[in-house]
Amino acid sequence: MRNPLAAAILLAPLALLAACGDSKPAEEAQTEVAAAPAAPAMPEVPADALDSVNYAGTYALTRINGSQAKVTLNPEDTSYKYVAANGKESEGKFSRVDGNRIMIDDLDGKPGYFAIADGAIYYLPDADTGVDKVLISNMYRRDDAPVEAASASTAPATEKSA
Repeated sequence: MRNPLAAAILLAPLALLAACGDSKPAEEAQTEVAAAPAAPAMPEVPADALDSVNYAGTYALTRINGSQAKVTLNPEDTSYKYVAANGKESEGKFSRVDGNRIMIDDLDGKPGYFAIADGAIYYLPDADTGVDKVLISNMYRRDDAPVEAASASTAPATEKSA
């Protein structure tokens, strides 16, 4: 080449390309996968819940559509008040089924069964449903109690229209 300046101008872009062409592969970007949200905690139903748990109070069940049903239990005189999601009210007495389940006389025109836990009660579809079958979708939470601990199924059950 006759002109060293022209040669430098022609070779400069090639030198820059060679400097950028690193032979080491780039590190892979780390992909973080968001964990699925944890299912809300469900309190366990103790075998002797009716004797060991303070279950007096008002419990509410809020459905996905925002409707809410409430059950108020008074163990002193075994009375209850039920307010359905449509506003219909019923009152009466509840009775013990066993150490951790009760039956209220009128839940939308027929007996209603509930398992008792600390801070929650679980609607049971019938008298034969055991406490090992409680579902979060049937959990009424006490208005003043945090719900902690335990495990149970989150699969939908034959739900009672509340």
